[in-house]
Amino acid sequence: MVYFDIDDFKRINDTYGHGMGNAVLCLITDTVRGHLRDTDMVARLGGDEFAILLPGRPLDRSRDLVEYLQHELLRKMSERQWPLTLSIGVALFAKPPATVEELLQKGDDLMYLVKRGGKNSIRYATYGDPSGPLNLVTDSHIRQSGDFESNESREDQHVAGIEGRT
Repeated sequence: MVYFDIDDFKRINDTYGHGMGNAVLCLITDTVRGHLRDTDMVARLGGDEFAILLPGRPLDRSRDLVEYLQHELLRKMSERQWPLTLSIGVALFAKPPATVEELLQKGDDLMYLVKRGGKNSIRYATYGDPSGPLNLVTDSHIRQSGDFESNESREDQHVAGIEGRT
């Protein structure tokens, strides 16, 4: 589950107006939707926060998608001279948590760790059960970390999610 926030979004609304803010939200939504499978879901949770569910997607493919989306969104915002970045938390589950609230809380907690650490980054955690992380790394260390194995070597590693659409 991916939970992300647009850093300093309020500044766009305050400086350029809500029309520009809406354009930012539409760009993000269109870009994310354009790269999801039919089984994936994206939702705007409020203001400038979004969640993406990637049920059944292998860990390495989820990581690749999140990093691609971050790069693509930052590129598009830079082209438009929008001074925005993204704080992203990625909660990977060995099994789904008991409630949707727990699922969202894990992603939200990771996203706020990014914000407290300076924004504009990705924080990953893998949870063996809903009670706590097995591992916590930042995007700058994810590629060198031996804590995440490719799905090619561990077929049982998948991102758990919630099935169905609302």
